[in-house]
Amino acid sequence: MSALVSERLDVPAGQVPDYRTFCRFVWQYRDESGGTVLQSPPWMYSIFIDDPGDVKIVNAIAAALCLNDDDAAEAISIIRNEDGARLSFANLRVLHEALGAMAKCGSESHEMRRLAEFFLWTLGFRWV
Repeated sequence: MSALVSERLDVPAGQVPDYRTFCRFVWQYRDESGGTVLQSPPWMYSIFIDDPGDVKIVNAIAAALCLNDDDAAEAISIIRNEDGARLSFANLRVLHEALGAMAKCGSESHEMRRLAEFFLWTLGFRWV
């Protein structure tokens, strides 16, 4: 493995690391190309979702977060087009909350669990 590539952080399946560990790891993680998964402001993390079912899940999680956290509405962006949706987060706190909600719901929904695992994978985590 190249010196610029990070090892994935193993996390128990169905869980999200605590916020401090999450932030520290995501800031340091480098993917297979040696790049960071974080982006420049205003959107620190973005992911494109092309499956219509996954877009519905993301919409539900975003709506729930916005209902429970007044600041979340400003920190989440969903831009839809005919190919899917781009989900973006302005800060790691709201991203962490979204992942936690997805992981929690994943105990009852295979689709939610799969999506949470994929998001975490893009951030350098691996459920074991």
